[in-house]
Amino acid sequence: MNTMHPIGFDDACALVAQSLCAPLGKEQVFLHDAHHRVLAEDIFAPDSMPNEARAMMDGYLLQASLIDAIQSRDSIDETFVFSLAKVPLRAAQSQIPLESTEAHKIFTGAPIPQGDYIILLLEDCSEQDGKLCVPRAILAAAKRGQYVREKGENYNKGDKLLSHGIVLTAAEIGLLAHLNLVFVPVFVQPKVAILCGGDELVDLGEAPQGEHFVRSINNHFLAMLVREAGGIPLLFPLLHDKQESIMATFLEALKSADMILFSGGMSVGDFDFVPHVLTQESDSLLFYGVRVKPGKPAAVAFKNGVPLCGLGGFPNSSFIAFHFFARPLLASLAGARFSPLQLCATLTEDLSKNENRTEWRSCALWAEKGQLYVGRGNRGKIHSAAINHLCGHSGFVRIDEQTSILHKGSIVTTLIPTFSNIEIRQTQ
Repeated sequence: MNTMHPIGFDDACALVAQSLCAPLGKEQVFLHDAHHRVLAEDIFAPDSMPNEARAMMDGYLLQASLIDAIQSRDSIDETFVFSLAKVPLRAAQSQIPLESTEAHKIFTGAPIPQGDYIILLLEDCSEQDGKLCVPRAILAAAKRGQYVREKGENYNKGDKLLSHGIVLTAAEIGLLAHLNLVFVPVFVQPKVAILCGGDELVDLGEAPQGEHFVRSINNHFLAMLVREAGGIPLLFPLLHDKQESIMATFLEALKSADMILFSGGMSVGDFDFVPHVLTQESDSLLFYGVRVKPGKPAAVAFKNGVPLCGLGGFPNSSFIAFHFFARPLLASLAGARFSPLQLCATLTEDLSKNENRTEWRSCALWAEKGQLYVGRGNRGKIHSAAINHLCGHSGFVRIDEQTSILHKGSIVTTLIPTFSNIEIRQTQ
């Protein structure tokens, strides 16, 4: 029975966007364990930063009125001499009142005493016999507020510093450490069951029993895609082409998984039984089949609120379907949002197609002189099974459903899996 009724690619993306899931819940984890996790609560500043005016640089603090007086009169003196206090101002010391003609050495981070002062840089002055010597040019150019970090200059008490839903990188972890947040509220990571099947598949490390076999790729490939997306992959043994076996594994996966990915067995052959699970055993079916290349046999359904995503058996097909259909759902379960990174690039050669469906054409991807380019690179014939076309500096050019050719020099929409996929070419 033909269960596949392909819909438009953009229609499928819209249906997924309308069906995003609620986050699974929150938990507290140690600061270091929050790296690459999704923040579950907004983070607000408990105090201003800095909490009072502080010196930005090592230097000398003088009464502003004293410098004002010098700047207001004509003088032929090339150097001015000031009394230098014996005790410098340090960050750990209480504020020290200054005499009107006395300069204090002050160090980076030290609080500025109450009053009207100007800081001169350490390297612009010199000390001789307990005195501070300052060139006239330095005093003439001195201004209030120079080399001072004012209270709240970085942020003020109560400011929102981080918003929930962001993925915590090293920079955010550093900020949370600055805030002395030992335990961090994050969203629970979704557990994603990966069910790959086909009697022809031979898994990693296994010896084939005959001449005709296919080394299993997608179960391991999808596990890493799930991990990169913030989920926890649950790898199940490879499925055999038996409906009872597939159903039993599916029901077992439902017990522990927050999301299920099927790969392989998605077409309409005599031994493709996944369509039965998605169409007959699910509570609702968003779509089965998409007018897209690669990725036509893609499907999304739900069972007991658990997203079920059917992906093609070839790696490129699985990648496109995962990126546009599965990953947004996975992100929503993790408390985040995901939109595929699509940028405009200049096409370096003609690209054509002859099928009436949207195509994502695998291409080489590079940046040169600040411009982004795409082209075939060293790719031979394009095939959905060629996982090497996904490796290294690679992306995908979109060719719309009704478009038959993209011409060299055109500005095209390009899918960029990650920024590391862009080759940076240095010009001579």
